[in-house]
Amino acid sequence: MEEVRLELEEEAVSKLLKVLAALVVLLAAGLGLVKLKYGGGEPYPDVSTAPLLPESALETLVTLDYPPGNVAVAADGRIFLAYHPFASAQRFSDATVFELSGGQLRPFPDQAWQARYQGVFGMTADAQGRLWFIEPRGLDHERTRLLAFDLRTGSQAFEYWFPAGEAQFTQDLRVAPDGNTVYLADTGLFRFTAANIIALDVAAR
Repeated sequence: MEEVRLELEEEAVSKLLKVLAALVVLLAAGLGLVKLKYGGGEPYPDVSTAPLLPESALETLVTLDYPPGNVAVAADGRIFLAYHPFASAQRFSDATVFELSGGQLRPFPDQAWQARYQGVFGMTADAQGRLWFIEPRGLDHERTRLLAFDLRTGSQAFEYWFPAGEAQFTQDLRVAPDGNTVYLADTGLFRFTAANIIALDVAAR
């Protein structure tokens, strides 16, 4: 009986080793195909040139605790920024969207609004004195939201929730010069969701 058991164990080990060897071969073949399709090529050439400005022209406006995701500058020179949502700064910081003024970060539009953000990805200022944000549904939220604030008053000027399933991975935006249309870039999710440029009529929503 012991001899039979040993033979069965040896046979099982042999089969397992064969399966592992086959997996290694398949993995090597897969990596080889990836290398053939995406690898190789020449190193990208160095096309840098001499700086147009001296190093003394560089200025550090502020040192941040977390990585910034977006920066926008209004026509009057006011500077706005948001921590990148992937940094999950909201776990450690009581604010994630700011106006930079006098070297200090001030929650924008105020502290009360910070808990209402769901992750600002895109940010831009338009010619009508509004600051726009896009908060994509992505993988964490049910719907994508487009927001705008009046820079004169700090009050909410516009809010639009996209229907479920639309504009899910929208990460950047620009506003037409007349302020009537917002153009949004939806990256899609690899080949699972199509990439799109979306035009939203502000008045007609």
